[in-house]
Amino acid sequence: MAQQNRDYLYGKFQQGAKPSEQDFRDLIDSTLNFQDDQIKRKDQELKVAAPLRVTTNPDDTEETLLKFYAGEENTWSINQKSGEDKVGFNISDANGASRLFIESEDGNVGIGTTEPSAPLQVIATKEIDPSKNGLYIYNSNKEKDQHAILSVRVAGKEGGKPFISWDVEGESGWSMGIDNQDENKLKIAPNWADLTNSTLMTFDGQGRVGIGTTEPEAPLQVTATKTSDPNPANNGLCIYNPNKEKDQHAILGLRVAGKEGGNPFISWDVANESGWSMGIDNQDENKLKIAPNWANLTDHTLMTFGQGRVDINGNLTIGADLNIGGNIRQPNNKKLIEVKRIEGIKGAENHNTHYSDSEWICGIIGFQSGNGDINEGANDKIIQMHTFIKDGTWHIYADFVSHNHHEDWTIWLMAISKKVADFV
Repeated sequence: MAQQNRDYLYGKFQQGAKPSEQDFRDLIDSTLNFQDDQIKRKDQELKVAAPLRVTTNPDDTEETLLKFYAGEENTWSINQKSGEDKVGFNISDANGASRLFIESEDGNVGIGTTEPSAPLQVIATKEIDPSKNGLYIYNSNKEKDQHAILSVRVAGKEGGKPFISWDVEGESGWSMGIDNQDENKLKIAPNWADLTNSTLMTFDGQGRVGIGTTEPEAPLQVTATKTSDPNPANNGLCIYNPNKEKDQHAILGLRVAGKEGGNPFISWDVANESGWSMGIDNQDENKLKIAPNWANLTDHTLMTFGQGRVDINGNLTIGADLNIGGNIRQPNNKKLIEVKRIEGIKGAENHNTHYSDSEWICGIIGFQSGNGDINEGANDKIIQMHTFIKDGTWHIYADFVSHNHHEDWTIWLMAISKKVADFV
């Protein structure tokens, strides 16, 4: 079967020529045959049943295969090269710009580019509208469970990691995805090519979030930075409200659901050394407490604030002025210093004050005798008056050493709690 071009056939069938049988065969073989070539026309549509082979013009450097027209205006074209000597299947618009390119060598697909470096590479437009820029997944179906999903998946735990990358070329990048080598945790890292290099935030399967750690043990665990800057805002957790208007606060809120729940408190701890806690004991009238235990607010509580009162269970050291607007009392509701007037003490009598020597230090700050005459006689010590301890309590001894046996003393006694004073 010989195929000839039009000029050759024109010469064989021009006026006065005598075409041979072979010339007629060449003519037939150089045209399409609807029956042999499986081409059918029905309702103005051309149907090709057998494979159609299209060969490009050797003089066409872009090896154009098909061109599409709207009337006389060229709209689209299909060629085997991109015009840059890169072999592939290319679809161009009316201006010759590539819109879809499939690279022959590795099958990479480029949308807007003829040099795709990935299986699919899309060149973004200049549009700022996300729906018109790069890749847009839209589901117009408004029925239930008709989602719009962008899926990233790997074959198994032993494979690579499914993650998404963002990058500013020549500057820096970010990545976010699943680390299937670390219990399938979701991670965010400041590296567009590596999800596990310097991971900044981690979400585990129990809903715990780690910032600066990939092993969070609490719902939110923050690892402090190593900066030498003493500014707390540069270290761990900082809540900052830049609004300078009235009542625009910066609040760290700790709240529990009710009295039956746990206690809202803050903990401080030096690992393997000691810790402290401060917060509300909602089992004890919502008092604010401080305890030397980072895990238990009510274990050996040292200071309690409640209803305008402060209770201290331990020593209080004051290195500056202490201004107190209310009373200072002990846990048994007794004051730390008491002054008592005791009347009717007879001469040479051991009077029991009922102040325990284990809790109090007692002393006499004043006295007054009765109206009886004083007969000094030959005694050297006219007045004998002091406090002393007997059987665990403080006693008073008061006496005029005289011949007057009708003494009637009034004593002013000061009792000071040993919580604020020592007996030396």
